[in-house]
Amino acid sequence: MGENNDTRQTFADPQDPVITKLHEMEIQLHLGEYNALTMRCTYFTNIQNMLLSALIIWITVMITLWVSRPNIFIYWGTVFGVQVFGLISTWLLYEEYTIIQYIESDLKPRITNLINHKEFWNYQSFLKTKRTNKYKAWEFIGVMIATSLIIVTALVRIPWDWRDIVGCGINMIILVLFAYRTYYAVKIRWNSWR
Repeated sequence: MGENNDTRQTFADPQDPVITKLHEMEIQLHLGEYNALTMRCTYFTNIQNMLLSALIIWITVMITLWVSRPNIFIYWGTVFGVQVFGLISTWLLYEEYTIIQYIESDLKPRITNLINHKEFWNYQSFLKTKRTNKYKAWEFIGVMIATSLIIVTALVRIPWDWRDIVGCGINMIILVLFAYRTYYAVKIRWNSWR
């Protein structure tokens, strides 16, 4: 009697139950944060998949309208819609990469200090060994497609009137935002894999 049959491993000084309990509570708090962040990444991925479906529907509707009654708003509106879908998708990717960077550079070291063990959450470390740190051309494919769409639309619309100038100008602004967000999403991925 009086023996402690508790075989759970504690990560603090076993002589001080208050410190042990505080460490366990802090670990649970960090794990809760990790779960919330990974759930957010899951939501972002699901939204990106829904955006892809919406983009396919958008293009189908615009092509149908284009064939039935082509006008300037359908030409530039199609390009605008594609870029907005790309911009939103890139923003979500940026957020996912930011979360991964936070988990790897901030949250994981805090938990490592609490449990004195480095062998957990190794998937990103594994990816570092499988991938290069260089930028990939496919990471900018959305911007390249949007640029091509603007050029093709501009060529198809010759001779231009004032509405073409407005349509092209708006699409160029969206293209710059799209390229900017894509660059920073890729930069976060690139920096976190060094």
